[in-house]
Amino acid sequence: MSTGNLVISGCAGSVTLTGRGARIAAFAADLIHEIYDATGFSSAGYRQNQGGLKSCSGSASGFLTKGSASDTPNFSALACEDLGEEITLVCDTGCQYNFLANITSIHIEEMVGDNAKISFSFMSTGPIEESWVVS
Repeated sequence: MSTGNLVISGCAGSVTLTGRGARIAAFAADLIHEIYDATGFSSAGYRQNQGGLKSCSGSASGFLTKGSASDTPNFSALACEDLGEEITLVCDTGCQYNFLANITSIHIEEMVGDNAKISFSFMSTGPIEESWVVS
């Protein structure tokens, strides 16, 4: 089994993390495409391979916000038994990926006179939907 990576990163797109309050400014994601040997008796002696988008991992970063109940980061509500958080990555190329993911780490940083920054890492669980946005 071999794998190939399609790396997407961007600041001109957007990230939607349902139910979490943060102004996301950047993200990076590795979409893993795995190839499997599907050679059979009907392959006429030639190797046949099949593949598909199997997993996604990455990170997003931005700034913590406040002002309303929907602004709370709400990361304390994450439970290990959850099926995952719904994440949408929209690239500046007009390509959109939707998937459920587990948040694997959270980093919050604040310095005197600066905005409170947040970054988190994620790993997909389940299928990854790819769609093209028509504008």
